[in-house]
Amino acid sequence: MQNHYSRPMKSAEGLNNLAPDRHRFLEKRVILTGGGAYLHTRDGRICLLASLRLLLRICKNVLVQLPTGSEDLALECDKVLLSMGSAPSKIGKFSCDGIDAILVIGESDLHEGPVTIASNNGWIANISTSPQSPEASHQDNPIVAFAAAALGVTEIFKRLVNLKPERGQIITDLHFDFFKYEIANGSLGPIIPSSIELDALLGGVGAIGNGCIYLLNLLPVTGRLLVVDNQTFGSENIGTCLLAEPSMVGVSKARFAENYLSHKILCKGFREPISVFSQRLGKEFPFPKVILGALDNIDARYELQEIWPALVIDGAIGVFASQVSRHPFGADDIACVRCLFKNGHRDADVVASHASGIDTSRIRELNGVVNQDDINRAPTAKRDWLALNVGKPICSVVQEAMAQSISNSNIEFQPSVPFVANLSAAMMVTELVKFTMGLESNLEPRFQFDVLRGPAVGQLLPQSPDPRCICRTRFKNIEAWRESRIL
Repeated sequence: MQNHYSRPMKSAEGLNNLAPDRHRFLEKRVILTGGGAYLHTRDGRICLLASLRLLLRICKNVLVQLPTGSEDLALECDKVLLSMGSAPSKIGKFSCDGIDAILVIGESDLHEGPVTIASNNGWIANISTSPQSPEASHQDNPIVAFAAAALGVTEIFKRLVNLKPERGQIITDLHFDFFKYEIANGSLGPIIPSSIELDALLGGVGAIGNGCIYLLNLLPVTGRLLVVDNQTFGSENIGTCLLAEPSMVGVSKARFAENYLSHKILCKGFREPISVFSQRLGKEFPFPKVILGALDNIDARYELQEIWPALVIDGAIGVFASQVSRHPFGADDIACVRCLFKNGHRDADVVASHASGIDTSRIRELNGVVNQDDINRAPTAKRDWLALNVGKPICSVVQEAMAQSISNSNIEFQPSVPFVANLSAAMMVTELVKFTMGLESNLEPRFQFDVLRGPAVGQLLPQSPDPRCICRTRFKNIEAWRESRIL
């Protein structure tokens, strides 16, 4: 059972003294509750159930207490609780005595204590610590209901580990627009269409991929989805994958995705490497228009990009960093996946940069120290670790990173928390919906943020193609190949 929590535990341990309760957060007590009109909307139900699934992966003692009149919601919660071996929900008033954190979905009359309130309206996710005025009307958006759940659970995690403010303050009032990736300005954004036609491939059904298929199941999707993942669920995946349950250990991830979605779209899962499956395209299956990349290694990302669809949407995470990027084919000013995730020549400086996240131009600065600019320029996966080393000499930080890269080869204990991956998944599906609706995106190509600090301080990061990348040097050949396969 302890192995189910291994990755969240490792994530908390990495916060060191910035999280004084990092060694006992699993044993603390959390109440999940809700109220008001929002709780009984479809989005409210989605936010509640997604929050429950996430909370069960970072806390052993989750108590669901719903108001009178919520018996149908309680039954749905009980299915999730039973699958994870937890106590059933309760109806009626509850006591806050001995409770370490409370997550409220919708409205609450609680005015003090460790309370976080989560909801959404359209593309706007709302997170607060005090009651908000009820919305005049509600615009459904399951993607952002899901994102609001992940943001709310992030706040609960911060309370459970007793996170120090210098690492991430409790969010008291946030209204974030997930369509534009900015603070909301009053617009709820476009309405989700009644039908979303898919012609897509999903690479990876780990933590990010679980979030993607969960959302696709909630949306009015039609068409086809090909799913590729060579792995089976391990016990360590239960702590990070939204849909994983103890009974699923040993089950093919790709086959699970197929079974999960086949009731509403043509979905086929393949338990094989991307490099093997890509040989089927153009023979057994048409080439997809869109690829969703939910992978955890660069080589597999390259293999997906080299299918050269109209659009690649990539999700990436660090321990506490979430990112989405979009890579339209042929865009003159937007990097492809290969440009963004460079392997480069493996000389000493590049290896040191890859291990530490510090740019190669800074690796040999004898008197240099790690600063905020190093963090901003670092890959997503390295930003959290570098933030813990601000002010330290670059040479010593590089040495430590190299030592870790040699010893940290056991994949079972990779640090990860589920809410980070699910925020990435929500942004990926946001970009998919924009594409299917023919709407513009402001990603050129990516948006990333530190989830412990919140999306309000996230960054839109433009990046042009690398002129040495094959997307530029072989563009005419790739373009001709794409045209030939369409004919």
